[in-house]
Amino acid sequence: MQAMTDLALNPHDCIHQFFIAFGQEHYAVHSNHAALIDSLKRYFSPWLTAKPVNEGLPRIYLFSQESVKTQFNWQDWPREEGKTGLKEQIYDTEKGRWVHKFKTGMVFFQHRYQPFAVGPCEQHVSQVINFIINQHINHLQQQGGLICHASCLSLKNSKSETPTGIAVAALSGGGKSTTLLRLMDEPDAKFISNDRLFLFQHDDIVTAHGVAKQPRVNPGTLYNNDRLRFILSEQKQRQVAQMSPQALWRLEDKHDVMIENVYGKHAMASSTPLHHVVLLNWSHSSPNKDVSFRAVNVLDKPELMAAIAKSPGPFYQNSSGEFLQSACQPAYSQYSEMLASLKVWEVSGAVNFTQITALLRSALDL
Repeated sequence: MQAMTDLALNPHDCIHQFFIAFGQEHYAVHSNHAALIDSLKRYFSPWLTAKPVNEGLPRIYLFSQESVKTQFNWQDWPREEGKTGLKEQIYDTEKGRWVHKFKTGMVFFQHRYQPFAVGPCEQHVSQVINFIINQHINHLQQQGGLICHASCLSLKNSKSETPTGIAVAALSGGGKSTTLLRLMDEPDAKFISNDRLFLFQHDDIVTAHGVAKQPRVNPGTLYNNDRLRFILSEQKQRQVAQMSPQALWRLEDKHDVMIENVYGKHAMASSTPLHHVVLLNWSHSSPNKDVSFRAVNVLDKPELMAAIAKSPGPFYQNSSGEFLQSACQPAYSQYSEMLASLKVWEVSGAVNFTQITALLRSALDL
């Protein structure tokens, strides 16, 4: 590929590899760094597969080395509304899009069949993981999936044999992952997705599809969940125990929760029929000290759409190979149409995960 040649990269140097399957989509991942491949295999262990017969499957190359120096005329990628600071830059060519991560120096080339990353990959594994997942995200959107900023799981309903699909949405840092992990303690709970969800509709049935992203949460979520506290070191647990709830809520120190390691090998699914959407609109500063939980019509509450609407981002490449030029998101009308057949709940008042899980159990007959 010419893009690799431009940076003096040789795909034959990527002698370490593994294969993953996201639903029916298979990908080959290659790298020149054995330890990076081992780390990625641990993360993607639920999705590992044997080498497919199809030799034409997309191949993702990861060149782990020093940051590259490029002479591109980079353009700043605008942040979504409510977010500040430069995060990414882009440069488009006829063959694909270059994306530069401003803080880490990582450079990615988005291409439909041979995307690649170059830079200190082993130091920024989370960005590499997201790049791999973005290939599946593109596929789901090319198939007509509506992108949502939401977590999702399916739970056993006491009145039905069919699992109940529940999506939880909130503005960034609003507690959707914490709520999801509290609900994972329910019998027969199955994890679908953490913060990227894709909705498909056929007749009156809405199906939610997840991506291979493990929950990535802050220490407060782990410390206040008996099942997850072990993920923190004993020293970190002591530090967290001395922090105020407000300081703990603001602390940014992400940890991955490996779902199968905690909840078992049958605790994951790639999709579920969706029945409920829970929109977290609560606040630590609310004068109401209890959680308020009520059904709403999203057409009457358009401000809540900001919690679930999501821009596809700079890596999104449609089926014609075209890229977005700004951080635009699907129209709110697409979300309201998709949610019209679902039960939508607004959660307001004070942040209280014990109360919200109890209210959900009662309201949804869990």
